[in-house]
Order: sequence, then structure tokens, then C-alpha cells
Amino acid sequence: MYCYMDMDMDMDMDIKHGFINKSNIKYVVTNTKCGDEVVALIRVNVGSRDEADELKGMSHLLEHMFFRGTEKYPTQSDLTSVLYRCGGGFNAYTSLDTTVFHITVSKKCIEEGLDILADSFYNSLFREEDLEKEKKIVINEINDYLSDPSTLMYYGLSELMYKGTRLEKDIAGLSRTIRSIDIDMMKNFINTYYQKDVVVSISGNVDCQKMVLLIKKFFKKKIHYDVKKVNKLITNDKKRELYPQLLMKQKIFQTKFVKKSEEQSFLGIGFTSYDHNDPKKHSLMIITEMLTGYLGSELYKVLRGEKGLVYGVQAGMDTFIDTGDFSITCSTENDSDKVNQCIVIILNELKKIKMGEINEKLFADTKKNSIITIKDMKYSPESLAIKYADDLIYSKKVISLDELQQNIKSVTIESVINVANELFTPEKLCICYTGSNILHLR
Repeated sequence: MYCYMDMDMDMDMDIKHGFINKSNIKYVVTNTKCGDEVVALIRVNVGSRDEADELKGMSHLLEHMFFRGTEKYPTQSDLTSVLYRCGGGFNAYTSLDTTVFHITVSKKCIEEGLDILADSFYNSLFREEDLEKEKKIVINEINDYLSDPSTLMYYGLSELMYKGTRLEKDIAGLSRTIRSIDIDMMKNFINTYYQKDVVVSISGNVDCQKMVLLIKKFFKKKIHYDVKKVNKLITNDKKRELYPQLLMKQKIFQTKFVKKSEEQSFLGIGFTSYDHNDPKKHSLMIITEMLTGYLGSELYKVLRGEKGLVYGVQAGMDTFIDTGDFSITCSTENDSDKVNQCIVIILNELKKIKMGEINEKLFADTKKNSIITIKDMKYSPESLAIKYADDLIYSKKVISLDELQQNIKSVTIESVINVANELFTPEKLCICYTGSNILHLR
């Protein structure tokens, strides 16, 4: 539900955050002061980057297994029907460094929703028959990805940017490792990786103090599942490998070709980039918006408007605790000349930014639009719940929307030029593309 309020109003919201000693869980609650929708989530600081090669896909498979049923709510249907009556539902996702379980309910049902969320977290049944069903689902998901050229392009680009690290592999895992995972391994994984850096985040039109009391009621203990045998492969691998100097390590241009005969070629151009707490990421955010933020932005104007080479083009960035990446992706006709034209145009636009050829009006409009987008987050409980949970893990504090706006306002054309010259260098360039023929790239 959208709340129509003065966009220039004070951005400060009621926010409470803290730490529960007995459970080792952090929490953050945000009162949006409008609407009926409430989002509650559990963010666990573990993802595919934390998995040994023999366990690839464990985090993702575990995400599928929660909400399968508990003693109180024996089946997935029992869980979903309660949430459905509350005007909501549940979902979950896994990333390179995060697993998130979240529910959406009307505010009158938040206590029931938290009961389900906590019960699924602490008391999931992890039945063998459910695991075998989810393995089949995940393997089908993997096979779908492997048949999709756009996904293969993304996989290839990640392999280049994060070469030699645990970040280079796909989140879903491998069919052979998925098949090898058993219930005891999953419980060992939970007991090892779900013990710290867990955040419960709630956002909506709620009383913050009441929500804190409910969190302390439902999340008052550490998570633990009984296992028959401790798996040392898991317990001995619990320290996350970090790559803080990855930005400086690549010394030579890298490329990957994926042979595909479909009508479209998919192209990705990427660079390793800044970690989550590097202030230079705000200049990079402005660069992404200037390049592809709307149909009048620089790459849309040339690739689509002038040349008719693409339908859409996207610039984006990821940030982690130790590193990050920046990429530009698009698709065009499966023709070597067309793909080459796209590459030349994209690299030329990056070169223009490096040379300071920046339209001042576009720069000002981009900053203004980015600030409006930040203000709009106030009306999205899900965005706020995720953002503040991330803040507590990455930055060890809650970063207000006001502070985020100030960070964007502080970006200058000079800072954008400096970031472009640091990142967009030939030796740091990674290109992955699908198509019928290998391109002659230099």
C-alpha cells in the first residue's frame, strides 16, 4: 500500500536495533508510519562463497528446505494457509554471501507471522522425503540455468571477475554435489554457520518497542539441530575466506566465449570493484544510472536509439564485505559484427566518462533521481527490512536514508571521473559473450 505523504518531509523514522545475548541474534525494527503491510525477515550471513567444493549448493538447498513443515505446522500447506489468511506469504533467497527467509503479513497478524518464521527457523522437520523432492527441484533449476544463454553469460562473467576465489561459482551449485547432501550434513551446516551474524529485521507501520519484545520472545535461543555425527569438512571450514585486494590483482584483459546458436547473443562487460563500505561506491552508483538508468541515458541513446542494436541494456553493481563488481549487460543479434559494435560502443562510453566528457545536466538529473529513489524506500517495507539488515552486517550500524542521501549529494563530477579511471582500465576488463563465432578481441 503506497502512502501519499510530502516527499520533502523529515526522512527520520522510528528505528530500534540491538542484540539478544542469549541467542546471539541482532535485530532492527523500522516503523514506516503508514500502510498495512509488514515484512519480517531473518538474514543469515552465509551463502555460496562459504561452501567447500564438495558442498556447492548447500546454502541454496537449505533455503528450499525451511518452511517445509514443523511439528506445530506439519506441512508447507499448513504454513502457507495461515500466512494467506493474514494477507501475505513467505519466500526465501540465497546469494553469494547471504541467506534470507522472509514473510509478509498485514500488521494485525504480525505475531502469528513471527511465530511461523521463528518456528520454521528453529523447528523445521527436515524430512528425508522432503529433501529428495527439493533435490529434484533444485537440479531442474540448475538444468534450466545451464540451457539459458543469458544465464551462462552471467556465470562466465562472474568466473572472470572472481577468478580463483569462492565467489566465481554459481549459487545453485552442481547436480552431483546436490545429490550427495544428506539431512545430517544440512544440520551440521546450520549448527556451524547460523550461530553468529544473524539478523531479524521487521519493517512496517508497527510499534517498534512492541516488535522488539516479540523478537525477544520468539528468538530467545541459539539455533541448533541434533545430528548423529559431526561433519568435520563443514566444522573445519567455518571461517570465511576474504579477498580485500581483488580489485588490484587482475593484470590482464580476460574474455570468455560460450558457443550458442540462438538468435540472440548475450554480452557482459565487467570489472571487479569496491566493497560495501567504500565511499567510492556512491560515485559508481551515479555512473550506473547515467549509463542505463532510463531510456534517455547514455547507452540507451546510442545502442538503442541511434544504432538499433539492443532492446535493453543494464548497468549494475554488487558489493560485499571485502570486494564488489560492476557490469554492463545486453543482448543483440547473433552476429559477430553486431556484438563487436556493442562492445566498442560500451567501452567508448566508459572512456568518455574517464575523459570527463560528462553532460552536466544529465549528471545533476541523475543525482536528483537517485535521491528520489532513496526517499521512495521509506514506503517499501521489504526494501527497508533488507537494507537495515545488510547495514548491521556490512557496516555494523544502521545507515539512515538521510545519510544515504547525503552520500549521493556528495558525489561530484570529479569523483566520478576518478572512479572511472581507477576501475575502467584495459587490464581489469572482463568480457563474456554467447554466440555462434569467436570474436577477435584485443
